[in-house]
Formats: sequence, structure tokens, C-alpha cells
Amino acid sequence: MTTTQDFQGAHLRWPFDRRQRPFVVRVMEPAKYRPVDHAEIFNAAVTSLVERSRRTVDLYDRSSHPADPRQFDLITFPEAFIDGTTLCATLSIFQYLGPSGCIHTGLRASAADASRHLFKFDEMVKLRDELEALLPFAEVDLGPFSTWLDEQDQDGMFNLGCIFLNDANSQMRVCLHPKQVRSKFEISHVREEMMCEANLLTVVTLEPADKKFGTITLQPLICSDALHLESDSGREPPIHAVNRDAACLGANPPDHVDIVSVATCTPQPRTNLDPTTTVHSWHEQFRHAFVDAARSPDCTRHHFAAIVLSNFRQIETTKVGGLSGVFLPVPPNPTEFGVGTMTSVWGSASKEEPDTRWSLPGERDFTGWRSRGFIAMLEPANDAIGRIFGFTIHRLPREASPWEKNAARLTSVEIRQGARDDTGVLTFPRRGATHE
Repeated sequence: MTTTQDFQGAHLRWPFDRRQRPFVVRVMEPAKYRPVDHAEIFNAAVTSLVERSRRTVDLYDRSSHPADPRQFDLITFPEAFIDGTTLCATLSIFQYLGPSGCIHTGLRASAADASRHLFKFDEMVKLRDELEALLPFAEVDLGPFSTWLDEQDQDGMFNLGCIFLNDANSQMRVCLHPKQVRSKFEISHVREEMMCEANLLTVVTLEPADKKFGTITLQPLICSDALHLESDSGREPPIHAVNRDAACLGANPPDHVDIVSVATCTPQPRTNLDPTTTVHSWHEQFRHAFVDAARSPDCTRHHFAAIVLSNFRQIETTKVGGLSGVFLPVPPNPTEFGVGTMTSVWGSASKEEPDTRWSLPGERDFTGWRSRGFIAMLEPANDAIGRIFGFTIHRLPREASPWEKNAARLTSVEIRQGARDDTGVLTFPRRGATHE
């Protein structure tokens, strides 16, 4: 691990079983923030996304039907999602399934206590130790986190995320990353609810075993990490920091970030179009962050990054979230991605309206728009369990030729609705909206 004045850094390089240029993404949107249900949803979603057939695969049963964890390149779950016990139990079985894509999830200290997602120091140490016992390359993958952890205030409370995969050699690789930018919901007069800001900057470079394919660099973030908010320390937020403070990532930091995976738990603003119609949109700070990543001179490594976001549909009775999806810094083609989805566009609406702006909530007709970027997201729905938004980025923007129109587009869009089978087992079967 390398350090700078403001940051410690973790640049992990994992052999990756990349078999094609299209990048396949799955985004989980649980219907409710209800921690006692998160483990079941997590296991059901992962099971459904690695199964070869339609019958249920039990991740905890090694004799179950053969699985194929190469059906995705990235799955993203929300912030504060599963506890360490669920993570370790899943890893203990997942490690036997062969090369896989990445799974990124928010972590929480307690599954039983819905009011407490932050980790105490000793809880982080316990989780680190449990993971080290499972991993073949624990010193490499958890070394930077462990060094950072040993320097933290033992009375502090932290928010953690995790990204893991089986690499091209079928070896389990796991990265823990702490949240760096505190949200307004993590400021409290109660010490157990006051998040400590972290300064460990984390990126993961996937290095294909097949060298005809290029590397892919992911930056895993937790919710407000993606925003440009004021911090106690005055440090830059993680997206800006990967550019300005890249020296903390070692002698050879990545010169591009292709995917920013954001595990979120954030309410979204609602607008009343008329007395009977309410529409939702990603709130302004996130939309500003998307545009900033695509064009700010302070974010050159992120100019071609896709930003993947997973959120809870309902956070509290009065707080609606949702809109899980992806931002791409390219024009949308098409501008609609099927039933159950909606699109928000950044650009100029017409020659008569040349100034760039985000499309207004409820605005659906983009004829005549000169768009520069877009968000494709799940439309609000009154589902009981949750949905998985699946899509393929046909070419990552950095790998798309500027001479090939709309090469960096979304294809194979699908929505999987959670349901229980006749025995009560939760599944996410392949059905719902599909758009090629």
C-alpha cells in the first residue's frame, strides 16, 4: 500500500476471465430497506444469476445443479445490505464455482438491528480475520485495508462495502472498502450513528487472461462517495481523488476508470406533474456528479466511465428511493429501453434551446435532442420483493470507436421480478421486460 498526504491507496489487480467485449451488468433493487430480509434476497439474486437452468440452485449445497457464474461481469447491490456472516457463508460456497464476474455489495454490522449499519472497530477486525481465513491471497487483497484498519480510532464507526470474484484461475479474491464521504443521514448526536470518514482510496483492475481483450478498471463506492460534498478533513471525494491523488495507488496507477459501481441507499425527489401523476428523478447532486465525471478536467480518468447504481425502492415509509440503473456519457440509442424502465437525458433539447440541461421529470419525447449522456433506470413499481435490472454495455465507452455510431449502447435489457415458487423459495426468474 502507498500513501500520500491525504490518502492511503489500494490498487488491486485481479486476473479476469474476460471472454467478450460487451460488459454484462445486473443491478439489484430491493423493494424495501428491511435488513432481516436482505440475506435471503442476496442469496436468491446471486443464485438466479449463476444458475444454468430454471430450477433453484442452493449456494449452500455443493451437490446442487452445476452453476455458471460467468453470466455477468458485475452485479451491484445497495448500501448497508448484507452482514458479515452472510458474506462469509456465501464466499465459502461461491469459491468452488469457478471463474466469475464481480459482485459488489454494501455491508452492515447487524442484520437484526435495522437502525445500525455502521461497524465498530472490533467488528471490522472480526470480519477481516474471518475473510483472511477463507482467501488464498489475503495478504495481497486485504493487506491495504488491514494496514488502514490498524491505524483507525478504536471508538470510531465506519461504513463498509465489499467487491469479490473468482479470478481467471478460480481463486477467490475479495476487497473491503470503507466509505469516505459521510452523508447527511450519518451525522448524529449519538456516537454509534456518527460515521467516521475514511481515507483509503480503492480501485480494482481486471486483467484478462486472454490478452486480446483490454483491462477494465472498477472503482467501488458507497452512496455519497460519488458526490462532491464537504468533508471534515477537506479531502477530495473519491472520484476526484483517483485523479488528483493517484500517487497513493502505487507507481503504476490506472490511467482510466471504466466502471464506477455505487452501492446506494438514498431517497429521491418527487415531482407532481398534476394532481394524479408523481414522477421521480435522481437528485441534483448525483446528476451533477455524473456530468462532472464525464467532462470535468479534474476527472480525466473517468471521462469514459459508466456509473452503475443500486438503490432500495423504499427506504422508509416516507422516503422513496429506487431508480437503480446506469449513467453512460454517450447519447442513448434507443431512448427507451422497454416496459418498466425510463430514461433521463443530458444535452440540449433543440436548436432553439441550445443550453445543455437534464431532461425534466416526466419528459419522455427526446426527438430533436442533441444528447451527450443518459441515465437508464428502473421505473417506480409496487413490487413486493424486488427487481433485478439487467443490461449489457455493448462496448465500454473507452473501447468504442468514435467512427462507429452508437457502439457504446445498452443491449439485452431485461427485468427480473422477485417471486416465490410453490415451496416458498424466493427466485428471480428470467422473465419481464426485454429489449434488444
